[in-house]
Amino acid sequence: MVVTTMAVPAAAQPSSPSHRIERAMSKVGLQNSPEEALPTRKGAAKISADRPAVQVVADGASVGLALAADGDSVAAAEGDGRAFGDVARDMDALVRPVEGGAQILTVMYTAAAPGTHYYELSLPAGTSVKAVGAGFVLIDSAGLVVGAIEAPWAKDASGRYLPTSYTLNGSTLVQTTDTAGAAFPVVADPKLTYGFGVYLNMFGWEARAYAIAAIAVGGTALAVGCTAVGKIPNPLLRTLASLACGAGAVNLTKVWNAIITIYRSNALQNNSCYQMKIIPTGDKLVKVNGSNCT
Repeated sequence: MVVTTMAVPAAAQPSSPSHRIERAMSKVGLQNSPEEALPTRKGAAKISADRPAVQVVADGASVGLALAADGDSVAAAEGDGRAFGDVARDMDALVRPVEGGAQILTVMYTAAAPGTHYYELSLPAGTSVKAVGAGFVLIDSAGLVVGAIEAPWAKDASGRYLPTSYTLNGSTLVQTTDTAGAAFPVVADPKLTYGFGVYLNMFGWEARAYAIAAIAVGGTALAVGCTAVGKIPNPLLRTLASLACGAGAVNLTKVWNAIITIYRSNALQNNSCYQMKIIPTGDKLVKVNGSNCT
């Protein structure tokens, strides 16, 4: 594992990591802190004070995620989270709590910043990791899904989502982002949830696309089980079903009906974030904090 550790030039960026991150998040079009205070609940995040790392604790057990960074990085409180400056060349990081877990945002200011980031993942004894779509789920010794690492994303200052992906090398989660032609700064993240169930998060326009596809395939009463996912003719729905079913025994009919119901109510807002509980399976699509979708 190699992380370049040249400090960000003071003349190129504001001196405070909090100010740098705030400016970068604004340019990319992301919120730099949750809209409202997070309640105390399972999946509580404990953010390290001296390095970009977090423990997500539930029922006496915890899952940890830590970004490999320069030992001389500078930390500063940032709302409910913590900003870390100079974690690599031309790069800062922000660790913040999200619903049921935590998120580590990396902020790349120039093309000289590394496009590959390494995260050490620590798990309770007996817990394993299974790839699901572009992300992973965490499975305990009883075979139950107890958490998730959501699919990665990366976004540049023009609002364009960049190609990015995960690989898992032993206990190291590696995120690689293609920043060729990107408008800097670029922000990317892994998001970890643990001990509070598994959730499906989607923007309104994504939920609308799923609803249109579901109606086209099976009308308003699409009934399908996880064993029949491969038979779904629409690739969009197959992707959603694969992600949901990868998290455990899911009643997909509830998922379809919840999306279709809110779609038909005309309450769906394209740029708002909506969430559905997958484990245990819920039957409602609820508008939530926008940080859950970014």
